[in-house]
Amino acid sequence: FISVVYKTLPEPSWFPNTTGIGLAAVKMFLYWAMGGYILSGVSLVAFFMFYFVALYRLHTNEKISAVVCWLQLSGPAVVLYGYSIFSQPGSDEEELSLLNPENKAQFFQVHRKYYMPLNHLLFAFCMI
Repeated sequence: FISVVYKTLPEPSWFPNTTGIGLAAVKMFLYWAMGGYILSGVSLVAFFMFYFVALYRLHTNEKISAVVCWLQLSGPAVVLYGYSIFSQPGSDEEELSLLNPENKAQFFQVHRKYYMPLNHLLFAFCMI
């Protein structure tokens, strides 16, 4: 809101700090899987909201320090780290349910259809 009103660019730490919700999502996932998924969704939405602003700021500012560049580019890595933890079952019940062949097939299908393409996209954003 402040950036819009005063027509300034966002402060450099907004991007990694906002996507840093993904780190909290990982911790929450270990104790309450649904809460972890919700926070990871918020982290992913924040990433897509701020990534292009951060990239624009990084490329248009001639006097930007290396630390600020690192802050701007650590955002995708934080989200990617969060999603790398979510590839495993979240609880003992989910792990036991994978003994059923139909559940195991569904688990791998969801991973191939949604999870892996998202991880590849986030990795590409880390490399830009």
